[in-house]
Amino acid sequence: MHTTYKRCLQNVPKPDPPSNTEKDRDDSNALAECGVSQDEQQQGSSETDSDFNILDVLNRDCLNHVLSYVPIRDLIRSERVSKRWQQLIQEFLHGLRIFKTSWWQHVSVVLTTAVPRRVLQKVGGSITRLHIDHNWTALNDRTAHTVGMFCPNLVELKVVGMHTKNWNPLIYGCRQLKHLSFVSCYRLKDSSLVQIVKSDSCIESLTVANNTHVTGLFLTGSNPRKLSYLAFYNCYSLQGAVLTAAIDLIPCLTVLKLDACPDTMWKIIPLILKKVPKLQELSLSEYTSLDIGPKLYDSEMFCESLSKLTELRALNLSKNIYITNAVLEQVARSCPKLTALNISSCNSRRSYSHAGVGDEGLSAICRSCLDLSRLDVSYLAALSDNGLAAAARLTSLTSLTARGNAALSTQPFSLCLASCHYLKEIDACGCDNVSEEVVTAAVEELGAHPRPLVLSLAATAAANVKELPAHKLLTVNTNEDRSNPHLRPDFVDDIFEDSSDDSFEDLYDPDDFDDFLGGDEDDFFDDDHDFEDYEGMYGMGLHAPDILLL
Repeated sequence: MHTTYKRCLQNVPKPDPPSNTEKDRDDSNALAECGVSQDEQQQGSSETDSDFNILDVLNRDCLNHVLSYVPIRDLIRSERVSKRWQQLIQEFLHGLRIFKTSWWQHVSVVLTTAVPRRVLQKVGGSITRLHIDHNWTALNDRTAHTVGMFCPNLVELKVVGMHTKNWNPLIYGCRQLKHLSFVSCYRLKDSSLVQIVKSDSCIESLTVANNTHVTGLFLTGSNPRKLSYLAFYNCYSLQGAVLTAAIDLIPCLTVLKLDACPDTMWKIIPLILKKVPKLQELSLSEYTSLDIGPKLYDSEMFCESLSKLTELRALNLSKNIYITNAVLEQVARSCPKLTALNISSCNSRRSYSHAGVGDEGLSAICRSCLDLSRLDVSYLAALSDNGLAAAARLTSLTSLTARGNAALSTQPFSLCLASCHYLKEIDACGCDNVSEEVVTAAVEELGAHPRPLVLSLAATAAANVKELPAHKLLTVNTNEDRSNPHLRPDFVDDIFEDSSDDSFEDLYDPDDFDDFLGGDEDDFFDDDHDFEDYEGMYGMGLHAPDILLL
């Protein structure tokens, strides 16, 4: 019986399996019952058919380049998309080596301490360079703790415009910190730096700019053995006597920058330079006042101190009124290894009581410092074609800048192009008499010695020529004027006329001023005004209105 039953089952025709069309129709009907439209079904089916996405199409370098344009906060928020995307974001964040808060400048919100804390929790372990340079900040003293806690591998830290005074927590967490820069941190004092640059620290570079409290006293008690780079810019409380004593405790100093410091510092600079014979880079720029007593530009103290700097390679003396031809002649005798020199705007006014840098000083430099590769001689009243033509002896010259010199013509630039075969950049913006012949000379030189060459000729006679000679390796910029008209030797301030005492008589009536000031002077100093109350206001930390007594 069982055998007969099996035979019957074998003879029964089996139903055909459902076709793909019928299966898709059933699935479509089921999705339609769930409220899914036909367009959404087609979109979902296309996504299902594709087995790859953007992560599979782009390689890792392209993805990192794209992600570099996305704010880090948005990248951190996007980690919740998927596990694969989270892994990609974490690998990208771990690969970051530099982080700047200025990347959020387009964000109008104020930067608080909690924001960098959350970000540094993600990227602090990998970054080596951190710039806290956001324009609008409300960061407090906890910022230093945050950096020290989450950035153990930090090598460089730049802080701009912060009110934090205590930076000692950095020494506990950032054991590898070597480069420190504080710009416009007005609460920064000597006590804020004495622990950071102590003798066993790794600090090699320290920069303090736009500060009114730092005196240099922190260097006398810290004895920083590894400090080799020391820069002060616009620090009006810096004391030359203190800095002179501290220099003895910095044996490895090779870079010294004392720019825009108090004019009294110039008296002490010769004593400082005598103690740093290993100096390789020196910057003494933006000394523009002669109101410091004796005429130090007539003395030989500064020239004598320069005779010790035989290892000097870079020298910046821009906007320094005390620099003369005698100083440059001493540099030529003592610094044969010099490779970069900036003497722009050294006494750029013909009305000064003493002569500044001119042909004699520059010729002496070009005769002795034959390794010079970068030269800046902009805004020099006493410079002529004969002086600049001496630069043709510098066979290693790569960059020549001579802005705002109305006395210069095309001749010295053409000579430099023909003789300096490594020259890659010439900036003659503001030199009125430089014509298109310098472009012709550049094309001829590139034909003999091919190399990329850039000519900046804005505000010159060559800029008025419509068609200039061209070369595939030559770039001529006649649109961007990089010169400063206020620094030109022939600049005339014509805002006020010669008779400036009478310039306001036609605009205002004296009687109107009396009404504006509120009557007679006796009424202002009436007995009803109790000026002793202002003393109590100062004691409470309040500032009374400024009163100017004439």
